[in-house]
Amino acid sequence: MTGEGEFFCWVDYFVPRPPAPPTPREKQRGRGWGPLFVGLMIIDGMGLILELLVEGLKRLAVAIWRPVRGQVWSGGWESEAGRFVVAVRESSRRAVLTSGAGGVRWRRPDQVASDAVPLACSVRRRRGRRVEIGFGDGSWVTVWTRSVPAAERFHSQSVSFAG
Repeated sequence: MTGEGEFFCWVDYFVPRPPAPPTPREKQRGRGWGPLFVGLMIIDGMGLILELLVEGLKRLAVAIWRPVRGQVWSGGWESEAGRFVVAVRESSRRAVLTSGAGGVRWRRPDQVASDAVPLACSVRRRRGRRVEIGFGDGSWVTVWTRSVPAAERFHSQSVSFAG
């Protein structure tokens, strides 16, 4: 549950997923090309084709909608915004932001308020439910809040504490 002055948000869908770390290939040991192995390969191949089709449709929808939405983040994965995105994506794209005299703090929704991590950032601008958070190295990322009034409150609290 979010408390007073805390804002539930999530990373914009159009921010790409962080690159996955390479996984070592395991050696497959088998006793031959039995019918079971061939059947499993066919099922696995059909699953891969279906997954590629779904991912292709998602990418097409993103490519069509991106010019309407505009850019949603800046900086690489090594930037402060990139590290923030990776940390939030590990918690299923959701975060709770709190603005205060010490700056903006964030935590996962399943953590308690005392576990919030400080961010060296400020609110750049607000557009509807979207809030752009700018970091000290010049990188920034867009997060969505639950409602327009919540975004307005978060923006006004961040500006009042910063100024």
